[in-house]
Amino acid sequence: MAKLLVINGPNLNLLGTREPQHYGRTTLAEIDARLTELAAGAGHTLENFQSNAEHGLVERIHRARDEDVAFIIINPAAFTHTSVALRDALAAVARDLEAPDLEVQLERPRDHRIAAPRTRPAVDDAVIAVLDRHGAHSGGASGLMDADCYYGRASEKPAVNYTITGGNGELDVRQPGTDNIHFGGRSQHNDWNLRFGNQLPLDLEIKMGAGTGRLQLSGLPLTHLRVEGGAGTLFVDLSGDWKQSIDGRISGGVGTVTVRLPAIVGVRVHATGGLGAVNAPGFQRDGNAYVNSAYGKSPVTLTLDIQGGIGTINLESGS
Repeated sequence: MAKLLVINGPNLNLLGTREPQHYGRTTLAEIDARLTELAAGAGHTLENFQSNAEHGLVERIHRARDEDVAFIIINPAAFTHTSVALRDALAAVARDLEAPDLEVQLERPRDHRIAAPRTRPAVDDAVIAVLDRHGAHSGGASGLMDADCYYGRASEKPAVNYTITGGNGELDVRQPGTDNIHFGGRSQHNDWNLRFGNQLPLDLEIKMGAGTGRLQLSGLPLTHLRVEGGAGTLFVDLSGDWKQSIDGRISGGVGTVTVRLPAIVGVRVHATGGLGAVNAPGFQRDGNAYVNSAYGKSPVTLTLDIQGGIGTINLESGS
């Protein structure tokens, strides 16, 4: 049995009534009660602490070292971006805990006028990980798609349209005024977290603009895949035990394209590096293609055409 400490920073005592359109209507007391229940069910004890004062938070962290606290979970709120004192307190106490600290955020900043002066969070290097969550709900698509979208300007709010033609449904999610998705920048936050259900077959087409794309597609019921990269880094995870064969096309832009491929399912990749190299450790050449050891032996085959632009193509072998 472990003792856990949950610490909440300034203004979180107003959860449920403070900007509910951003933070939800769940109160801090309700969150505390639920966390206490979950901890007890796992055989642990949990204490909740909240303060609007920086010194109060620092002093509570200090006391944890003498109270056999195994794990600190903290939402520093506004102090995330400014408090070196909290960062130093967490770093000082962490070596005496059984496990490192964990930072939680309820929401990433939406308004670029607020987010612009907030540079790298002060406490980031004193925690083991950061969990971002909009409101007090958890992910996993319950239907066709669930999504959390964070954008800096109201004009960048994603447009969502669903139509049915000839018995086929088409879900279109895009930034207004463009065919491509542009993620982030120094003066804005523009992050999309799209989660698809696994009940219906998906013919997936993604057009990236500028920014970083991380596509975790393992386990989705894909029938076809088309990805167009833009200016930035693109990572596509296709590992796992696929149940049906898939044809896909991935086009790189300016930047590195990394594709993680399954090891237990046959893979055949035609990769053209453009102005960059193709790195494919663990894969064999078969004419002008790269194949894995399961190719020709597995009843299922992933066939991909990957075209690089100005950058490198990396093929990785996953599970």
